[in-house]
Amino acid sequence: GSSDTLRCQLVRPPGHAVWPRVMSKTGVINTWNADRGFGFISPHDPKLGDVFLPIDEIKGLGVTELKRGDRVCFDVEMNTNPTKNSGKKYATNVKLDRGGGRGRGGGG
Repeated sequence: GSSDTLRCQLVRPPGHAVWPRVMSKTGVINTWNADRGFGFISPHDPKLGDVFLPIDEIKGLGVTELKRGDRVCFDVEMNTNPTKNSGKKYATNVKLDRGGGRGRGGGG
């Protein structure tokens, strides 16, 4: 009597490294459409391609819109909702990267 052992296999597409979860991605806003409530990030990692940024993901920043050229840190998630966007990448855990510089101009 040979006992059946449960085999759990980690399936990983060949040639794809596992993204470390600790490192946030960094990138720059290349499009922001305030009317429609989303934008796109150009990651500094060219392999990623543009990443969709829903407005919901920046609500926690206390801002309601971003500007083209704003630097951000973010994580990438895959959209698993059974919608037309399923399988698309989107940005989450978004943080503005002000870099410690004060920025030029603009009073409060």
